[in-house]
Amino acid sequence: MVLGGSIQKFRMGRSPCNELIVNQKLASRKHAVIEFQHGQFILTDYSRNGTYLTMENEARTFIQSWSVTLSQQGIINLGRKAVGQDPGIIRYQVVLALAEIQRQAEGNRPELYSTVPENAMDLIDRTLTQLTFSPTVQRFRNLMVFPLLAEESVQPGYLTLDQALRQKVARISEVSERGTVPELQFENLSDAPVLLVDGEEVVGMKQNRIINLSILISGRQTREIPVSCVEQGRWSHSPRRNGATGHQHYARARARKAEQVSNSLTGSGTRYSNQGEIWRDIDEKFTTLQGHSRTGAMTDLYEQVADRLESYDSAFYPQPFQVGAVFAIADRIVGVECFDSDQTFAGFFSKLIESYAMDALEQESVESVAPQPEAAQQFLQRIRNAPRQSYLALGEGEDVRFMEDTVSGGALIADGRVVHLAAFDCA
Repeated sequence: MVLGGSIQKFRMGRSPCNELIVNQKLASRKHAVIEFQHGQFILTDYSRNGTYLTMENEARTFIQSWSVTLSQQGIINLGRKAVGQDPGIIRYQVVLALAEIQRQAEGNRPELYSTVPENAMDLIDRTLTQLTFSPTVQRFRNLMVFPLLAEESVQPGYLTLDQALRQKVARISEVSERGTVPELQFENLSDAPVLLVDGEEVVGMKQNRIINLSILISGRQTREIPVSCVEQGRWSHSPRRNGATGHQHYARARARKAEQVSNSLTGSGTRYSNQGEIWRDIDEKFTTLQGHSRTGAMTDLYEQVADRLESYDSAFYPQPFQVGAVFAIADRIVGVECFDSDQTFAGFFSKLIESYAMDALEQESVESVAPQPEAAQQFLQRIRNAPRQSYLALGEGEDVRFMEDTVSGGALIADGRVVHLAAFDCA
């Protein structure tokens, strides 16, 4: 059976109402469903005995009452592990033409400019040109920060997610009681816009997520926002209060996610990541840093290395009028982060340091020659030269994505300002 196009849902179980009827004792009447959502195939288990999934080149996974994004090809078993030539094996293969994705997304595709509008392009270039590098370069162990300074302090004109949650003027929830992995609902109860920043982690709900790209939500507005799961082993409501953790997804994984989101926008007009790749990145980080989590939660790893991260955090400080920074680990420039306000940057400073420190921890024993300030300047020039595409944002303003093989990332532009820019070296 082919799923996609006019057929968006494929149900499996013992009941005659299912598209695939599985007559096995351990299969529930309505056991599991595969749905096509936003260019991805999502397998969700609703059973008593769970579902066993083996995707190509991956270990077998047991899922129960939660969802997984299917990739490539593999086998599914309802309620029991496959043994030998088990007649209950369900084989699947993801074969989705780009044209089909585009056709199905056409109804809600954001407006695309073939090139970035001249004013947006000029704004990014002008903003980066007007920033100056501080003569004080900060370094701790193998992490270097090249501060970027503005000419004056600027009021942000919005609340950050942390501020809105502390003031109880924002709510984050699942989009429905059933929920869906790649989306959450955000409700802004204030009159001021609220800024959600790329890579911010939110916890609670049915699983912890990170925000896929920066979004500025207008006052008194409710929006469904694109997110990625960073807690693979849970799909149930948590007793923990829904909110932000104070963590940012670590930089190397954000770089990969940024490229995935750009590809999603280009291919289907959506803003989604490759969920399987997100989970693999987290698994690798757990292995490298020798961490453990019962549910594979990224926030657990941050807590387990908190003492080591604190040594980095305490070694750096934001400077007056600092709105951004170029970051280097060991001997290479790895990324840049920039906000429209020094106040916003100061509020995110610790999160950003920890985000890059999580990658620096892997290379603490590596001897290297630190990059010179000229390397940071050259990286900014590469960003200015990178091809870009612009889309109407989910909230206020425009999403600008860098379409360069060696640079991933994007910028949110609103009210004539580069509200947030994040770019990473993928060379």
